Amino acid sequence: PYSNKTVDPKGHREPVIVQHGLVCSSDDWLLVGEDSNLPFLLADRGFDVWLGNCRGNGYSQRHVSYSVNSTKFWDFSFHEMGVNDLPAVIDFILETTGMKQLSYIGHSMGGTMFFIAMDRHKHLQEKVRKMVAMAPAVYVSHAKTPMKVMTLFPSGTYAALTDLVHGGRILYGPLNEWLNSFGPLLCSGEISTCLCQDILFFITGFDYSQTSHRTSSSIAGHTPNDASGKTLDHYLQWARSDTFREYDYGLRGNWERYGAFEPPKYSLEVNKVETLVLYAQNDWLVSPEDSYRVFRELGNATSIIKVALDAFSHMDFQYAADVKKEAYDHCIDFLL
Repeated sequence: PYSNKTVDPKGHREPVIVQHGLVCSSDDWLLVGEDSNLPFLLADRGFDVWLGNCRGNGYSQRHVSYSVNSTKFWDFSFHEMGVNDLPAVIDFILETTGMKQLSYIGHSMGGTMFFIAMDRHKHLQEKVRKMVAMAPAVYVSHAKTPMKVMTLFPSGTYAALTDLVHGGRILYGPLNEWLNSFGPLLCSGEISTCLCQDILFFITGFDYSQTSHRTSSSIAGHTPNDASGKTLDHYLQWARSDTFREYDYGLRGNWERYGAFEPPKYSLEVNKVETLVLYAQNDWLVSPEDSYRVFRELGNATSIIKVALDAFSHMDFQYAADVKKEAYDHCIDFLL
């Protein structure tokens, strides 16, 4: 997009991918208003902005062979997004724009799929100039409830349950559509807004000061979005094993698929793309400890920045009233 605030609209327009996390979509980057949302701010500074949508969300539910109601359609996690989808997106953007490099901003799972792509397709690193990892969901062993509670169940439980009940989706499709349709109305009142906020905060970290009633209503109209149960199950496996690795199919399944009893590990060290890590003190999903671990293991992590506001939480990277000052200004300064 071109912005009427762009300083030099005819100047160099580097492509930048902005990638959301689990149960979100590209819509979530646009909910805080044009003066604060990241895509508009990037366009204002002259970037050619591309908003990614993960496999399975409302914008990405077509397949050449499978119906969206087939469990085979939903048999994927962020592994497939990193190995297959993101490389195709990068190549498509560079081919379309005629540029040799682009930059990448990923929130949560957006960081997960990037690091997998850079590990499994090392040649892609030459095509990415810089990367910003906001609360990168790579290590999640310090996550708080409810993820911690869910790890008490055997590996594969959640994926099997969603296959049985929802056809492989995290949420039943019609229920998800109903929530997005009526969510803005249900979350518009004084009391109901607080309840809607509490549901989100219980998963990602509490921060009432940064989420207005208007924003809560907008969030309810777009989130949660569709995702596979296997994706969540893959994260739960990491929370148990504290290891950045491929999906664990059990001893027999691993041997049949990988030729080993343990899943192959991914490597952060091989990533040579210049990277900025942003983290929040009040993040209940990706803790400061886990973010620092990512920073230490990355092959070319330039810097790590803690959001100044201590109450800032995981989803505040998309929804907070002060997200421009707290996070996005750091992103843009790093990319320029």
